[in-house]
Amino acid sequence: MVEFGRTLNLMVQHEWKPHAVAYNSLKRALVVVEDSPGDGDSVHTNRTYHITEEQIATYFRIYEDSVDRLSAFYGERSRWAEETGTSLEKQVTQ
Repeated sequence: MVEFGRTLNLMVQHEWKPHAVAYNSLKRALVVVEDSPGDGDSVHTNRTYHITEEQIATYFRIYEDSVDRLSAFYGERSRWAEETGTSLEKQVTQ
């Protein structure tokens, strides 16, 4: 997973980065809090992991913001493509 984030950051064009998924922020939001094992019935062998309600809320706030930014970006790009296509078609038919 470490390589995915690095590759994603390298592949996204610089001017499009404000519109990309906030992958690193999503990862940071879910940094787990480690507690020592409780009753031994844990599925984890050495530690029990907890993600707090605050972390979940933060994660989904970042996620929703990313979805909103991506939707706005692709809507804008779609409108640009339609306008450019229409303009080019008019130029060809003249």
